[in-house]
Amino acid sequence: IRLRLRASHNKLTPGQQERLRAGFTADETQISIKVAYHSAEQSLRAFHQSTPAQGRCLAARLIEILPTGPIPEIA
Repeated sequence: IRLRLRASHNKLTPGQQERLRAGFTADETQISIKVAYHSAEQSLRAFHQSTPAQGRCLAARLIEILPTGPIPEIA
């Protein structure tokens, strides 16, 4: 799973995506890793938008939702 966490979600094969999902759901104590992974993915998506306005919109949304998450270090 560690190698899959380093790769961008869109670069993973369907099988790798499934194994990553299975790893996240297998153990509830891994919720902080799952939240951090998805937060990083959303942050990267903001930088890879076709226009700066779209990127700003995604970044603003991410800034709004991060403080409501279960991980105080990310909030």
